[in-house]
Amino acid sequence: MQEYTVEIAKLQNKDYHYTWSGNRAFFEFFEESLVQNGNFEVKMKLRKSDALLQLDFDIQGNLELVCDRSLDIFSYPFQTQGKQVLQFSDHNEVLDDEFELIAKGTPQINVAQYIYELIMLAVPMKKLHPRYQEKSNEGDIKLVYSSEEKELKKETEEKNAEIDPRWAELKKLLENKKS
Repeated sequence: MQEYTVEIAKLQNKDYHYTWSGNRAFFEFFEESLVQNGNFEVKMKLRKSDALLQLDFDIQGNLELVCDRSLDIFSYPFQTQGKQVLQFSDHNEVLDDEFELIAKGTPQINVAQYIYELIMLAVPMKKLHPRYQEKSNEGDIKLVYSSEEKELKKETEEKNAEIDPRWAELKKLLENKKS
């Protein structure tokens, strides 16, 4: 994964642009990857300042996925974008998915892990071969239950129903009080 290494010690405080491409060898490097094959192109803009590095990724390509329904292999086109901020500090620490601290004087960074994570986020939860997509979309029609008609019917029935004589007497008392 040396080709995804950026020498940051020599960089001045300005914007830099990098491009990489990847294929099966990239995915084989990561054990237990959801994706075994694919190809992609990465465009990365690196903005360097005295305090931090900001990495903006734009990745597009095709992944070879296994259909959850038929186990057929199919090509899945994707495009994703992401950001990573690396702030200079006295130690290395990952603070969250998009922000981490790196030691001052770090000579280089390898962006392969960031690229891999962004690609994995682009993989759909439900991997369906394109021939099943139309059928799946038909099945995704959601029925919204509305009880409005039932409620109106229930109110009408209650009005028409015979009232218990004890409640009728109480109702008369309430109506007399209002008048």
